[in-house]
Amino acid sequence: MIIRRENSIFLCVLFTTFLAFAGTLSAAPSVLQVAVTTSDSTATPKALRIEGQGFGSKADSAPILVDYVSHAFEYGTRNETQSLLSDMENLPRADENPGAVWASWTTDVYYSTSHSRRHSGSKASYFLKGGNAWFGLPTAYGGATGWDTPIDNPQLYVSWWYKNRYKSTWLWRITPVNMQGEFLKDERIEIEGVGTGTYAGTGEQGMLAMAFDQRYGGAPSLVGKKIIGTQSGAVTYFPEQFIGSGDSGYLFAGSKLARIWDDPKGSAGIRSSVAVHDFYVLPSREGYEIAKVYDSLELPPNQWVHLEYLLDTAKGVVKMYADGRLRGEAKFDPTAIYNGKYSPTLSLIGTNGRLPSVQVSEISEIYIDKSWQRVVIGNAPRYSEVTRSEVQRPIQWADTEIDVALNLGALDSSTGAYLYVFDRDNNVNENGVPLCDVVDCGSPPAPVSLDVQ
Repeated sequence: MIIRRENSIFLCVLFTTFLAFAGTLSAAPSVLQVAVTTSDSTATPKALRIEGQGFGSKADSAPILVDYVSHAFEYGTRNETQSLLSDMENLPRADENPGAVWASWTTDVYYSTSHSRRHSGSKASYFLKGGNAWFGLPTAYGGATGWDTPIDNPQLYVSWWYKNRYKSTWLWRITPVNMQGEFLKDERIEIEGVGTGTYAGTGEQGMLAMAFDQRYGGAPSLVGKKIIGTQSGAVTYFPEQFIGSGDSGYLFAGSKLARIWDDPKGSAGIRSSVAVHDFYVLPSREGYEIAKVYDSLELPPNQWVHLEYLLDTAKGVVKMYADGRLRGEAKFDPTAIYNGKYSPTLSLIGTNGRLPSVQVSEISEIYIDKSWQRVVIGNAPRYSEVTRSEVQRPIQWADTEIDVALNLGALDSSTGAYLYVFDRDNNVNENGVPLCDVVDCGSPPAPVSLDVQ
């Protein structure tokens, strides 16, 4: 490794030539050199220049949208509209404010500065109440209606951070059965002979919300089981029947976390969804089969989870990642898309389904692009070992050179930070570039160095 200064303009770290040689053995991009491109070592954010090969050309270097909530970048142009909002205020409407970032939202979505921040550089988050709280349709891609998208862009990449108060995966609502006493909100509960959970509160129609720690075999293994509050001593029993159209029974939580459509009416193209128990592409027209992957998202309470969605309508493939883990890959017939008028877009993100009103969620840092090409910084020297990563904002992109605005986010870089580049086919350099050789990461990172830009 060689470290040198050139005219005090930038600090370069040259990597040994075996990386270049390794890149020639596979289709993965090869990173040869990373440099800080500013002469001011205290500047925030730092801009990184990445040199190498196999990055591929990119029609628009900047992504469609990088939304930091307090501000956003739309095709690289900074949008400060939401910085004028007050805590717990609804988002601006696109039909009233030309600077609105999103064309559609429900009234249960709020701009929050008073709730938890994902990291010290984050200034705000989206706060969502209940089971039908969402926003969507980025105006940078689809204009004021959200649907005036470019025609036939095949790829879509969406990255976002999501947190729920109660584990959505195994959240039940039940009507009280032979109830004795009153449960205390957030107390631990025991399902006799089965397992444990948390009492989340009383929601609609007096139903009790119970966040179980595991699936426990589903309703058949729960029917008739005594549920006991460990602090209150309150008792109820799990109902015998699904509530259906009746007025008592149980309801199992189900929720869409994102919907991707390529047709505003949802009748001529594809409808793709990310849900807590599966993700899929459903062609709207007859004669096509649904492409679905069943895999329950583990959304632990009060923890941020990094979600990534990748769609390629030309190849007929959709992929889903959670904290860097591939949930699965589904294939569909590419002819199912709506050709000649629209491109797939993020029609909603948030919660859309059967979650009780006591559930609250938060969303932070949303990244949307019409290409799978991206730069990330991860917490491990091999990408297959990465469990936490931060997507970087590209400033310029060429086949052999990329500039990004550095964002360490919530990474604990004292244990190492490594840079990765993905090409249009989702190939990535498996061996990460040690970033702390280029940037003084600190231990822990100083809050100023984490300021998201």
